[in-house]
Amino acid sequence: GLGMSRVRCITRTIMHPGAVQGYTGGQYPIPVALYSASGALAIDMDKHQESTITLTENTTVSAPTNTSAGRVLALTVIGASTYTLAWNSVFKRNSDKALPAAPAAGKQMTVYFRSDGTDMRLMGVSSEV
Repeated sequence: GLGMSRVRCITRTIMHPGAVQGYTGGQYPIPVALYSASGALAIDMDKHQESTITLTENTTVSAPTNTSAGRVLALTVIGASTYTLAWNSVFKRNSDKALPAAPAAGKQMTVYFRSDGTDMRLMGVSSEV
C-alpha cells in the first residue's frame, strides 16, 4: 500500500531591507558606505547597522546614536596606507585586550558589536590575513 508521510510546515517571517524588527527595533540591514569627517566616524544605528568604511585618514569610531539593547553593528573596515583606527569608550571587549586596530593597506576586517543598552560589546572579528 501507499505509505503515509508527515509534512511539517514551518512559517517564517522574511524581513525586507528597511523593515523594523519588533523585539530590538533594529532594521534588516541595508549595507551602507560610511565616510569619516575630521577624523570621526558617526554611526546612526537606524541607518548604519551594516556598514563599510575605507580609511582615508586616522579615524575614531564615535559612540553610535539610536541604539538599544540587542541591536547589532557589523562594521567592515578597509585599510589604506598607515591610517589608524580608534574606538569611543562605549565600545568594549569582555577582556583586558585592546579592540581591533586598523587592518593593513588593502586588507579588510569586519567587527561585530551588540548593544547592551549602554555599551557596544564586541562579539567577533573576521579579517583577511
